[in-house]
Amino acid sequence: MLQRIYLLQELDQTVLLLNSGLAVLQISKPYHRKTFIFLTLLASGIERLLKIILCLHSLQANGEFLSRGELKRLSHNISQLVDEVKARCFTTQYVKRPVAQQDLDFLNTDTVLQEIIKLLSDFARTDRYIFMDGISEPIMSHEWPDRRWETLEKLSLPEKEYIELLTKFNIEEIAKRANKQLVICLERFLRSVTRLFVLADLGDEAKSKATAVSSFYMLDDRKLGTIIYNI
Repeated sequence: MLQRIYLLQELDQTVLLLNSGLAVLQISKPYHRKTFIFLTLLASGIERLLKIILCLHSLQANGEFLSRGELKRLSHNISQLVDEVKARCFTTQYVKRPVAQQDLDFLNTDTVLQEIIKLLSDFARTDRYIFMDGISEPIMSHEWPDRRWETLEKLSLPEKEYIELLTKFNIEEIAKRANKQLVICLERFLRSVTRLFVLADLGDEAKSKATAVSSFYMLDDRKLGTIIYNI
């Protein structure tokens, strides 16, 4: 019983982190970037969400939640966590659902998403401490997360559109449009994995907690990129 209470509290905290991360991303400006803040929030929120899903899968498959040791072995490697969720939860039976197959195709093939996940994974494992590490070891060869995010912004926009805006030195408009596309990509990712709570075989415990993530799994395509998130 106590484990289920902790699960619900963890899930509530996770949703707050995700909403806050998306909110900070939406208000990020080229000359007033908040990259480290929204990366911190999103990396933590996504890592927690994926671990919750794996805990629910373990409960349904094995009759018990993942142990503390198993959770620690999963570490902060978000890329690995995504792979674990795909392998364990997107079963042959589940992907017979057209929407599940669409979600899996998106997780496997979307170039922008793959770059976002890689950046968040690197950030969660090492880059979040780049300033702290620099205090003790100032000479380091790191590619700064904010510069990598700028590369993502370019990737998220059609090349012609990006070059046209860049030619006009309209950096603020590039960031505005890119932020929207990156939020949409993250929303699609969150929708894909939270659908597991209600559509996949994660058991009654997952379904009973699904309300907590309903704002993500109920996202209609028409609403993608239109929601204003709050911290």
